[in-house]
Amino acid sequence: MKYSHKNIILDYATTRSKLYIDGRLMFLGDGYVAIKMFIEQSGNDPEVIERFKTQLEYREKHKLSNQQTLSPE
Repeated sequence: MKYSHKNIILDYATTRSKLYIDGRLMFLGDGYVAIKMFIEQSGNDPEVIERFKTQLEYREKHKLSNQQTLSPE
């Protein structure tokens, strides 16, 4: 899927996502990292954050569940 915001384009895939700024490839790699960079480059635009809310929430839930299983009781 391709997402754009002003001069930024994210060609999103779970692996090997591409981030372009002003038509230049700036990142090639993990999809989550690309999303975070896309948000940062947008100046943390609320519309951009909302667009990726599901992916961000899923990642945080997964991260929290991993921390709980790794913590000693």
